[in-house]
Amino acid sequence: MTCRLRSHLRRLPGLLILLSLFAGVASAADSSAGPAAGNASSRSSTGTGSVEGRVKNAATGAYLNNARVAVAGTTLLAFTDESGTFRLSGVPVGARALEVFYTGLDVRQVTVAVTAGQAVTVDVSLTSAARYGATDV
Repeated sequence: MTCRLRSHLRRLPGLLILLSLFAGVASAADSSAGPAAGNASSRSSTGTGSVEGRVKNAATGAYLNNARVAVAGTTLLAFTDESGTFRLSGVPVGARALEVFYTGLDVRQVTVAVTAGQAVTVDVSLTSAARYGATDV
């Protein structure tokens, strides 16, 4: 059994090289096909930007450490640092919903317009309607 495993492990680098070559050929063939192949409109609107800002407690004014900021519908997420600052890179362009969460406070959803190659700044205030009453944040 150990000999079989060693045999398979010896072949692994060669297989990885073949896979990477195949992926490169497929990628080159796709890009050389031009706009006529596939969805040209989605290619022209591709791009990413970044979103940065700070999260604070609306009632106390304190900036929140470890608040979770996520881009809805993606796997992109960041946590704030000690000064309440966050930065999300690689955010797809267009109108994006940010979901901001901090334990003990109400979740807030904020919409931002992301432009390719640009950084959008958004500061978010969180509160707890149950704890502090309804406030206009």
